[in-house]
Amino acid sequence: MRRHQRWAGFAIPTLVWSVAAFVAFFLIPALGDASFGLAQRIFVATWLSWMITTAIRERRMTTTKPATREALATA
Repeated sequence: MRRHQRWAGFAIPTLVWSVAAFVAFFLIPALGDASFGLAQRIFVATWLSWMITTAIRERRMTTTKPATREALATA
């Protein structure tokens, strides 16, 4: 991801999300039955927020101005 110029700025946030998801995943068994649902929701929220943010970023990268599309087609 860091090698691709358009994704380079997204590498650090993705690393932070992955560490948060890793911690949240292991919170599920660590908290036990009393807070199982809470830990599970934290994990799902972390994962889902990364997926939504990545989709929005990808959408913005693929939606270019018409002039840019023509320049890319002739290149």
